[in-house]
Amino acid sequence: MNDVSHSIRAFLREFRNSPLSEVHVAGDGFEYFLTRRAGSTSPMRGVGEVAEAAVPAAESVVRAPHLALFHAIAAVGDMVACGDRIAELSVLDRTTYVTADRDGTIAAITPNAGLVEYDEELLIIAG
Repeated sequence: MNDVSHSIRAFLREFRNSPLSEVHVAGDGFEYFLTRRAGSTSPMRGVGEVAEAAVPAAESVVRAPHLALFHAIAAVGDMVACGDRIAELSVLDRTTYVTADRDGTIAAITPNAGLVEYDEELLIIAG
């Protein structure tokens, strides 16, 4: 068995033995989405809609675009403008910045710093 096959098998074994319900991996020229049977639909297929939580129209829910380690940059009560960096997601030594999609105030930060899954609610912007 070559090194690539061994690495893929080890990765799949780790996923199978982990508590995660889905994993999204992207690299140069490839992108994979793994989910358990009870997991969600692959975001790369564009099939199906993710159910939105009931949130008043005056609020905006910011969700994780992929599995990663979450760290909030903004704090509850901070005023933000559309495009401001409000959180960062780190995976495989790469950082993705999450930006505000509207002007408003950070009303809530849902997860504690740590691992978040694809489409998990991160922050709520009011106003």
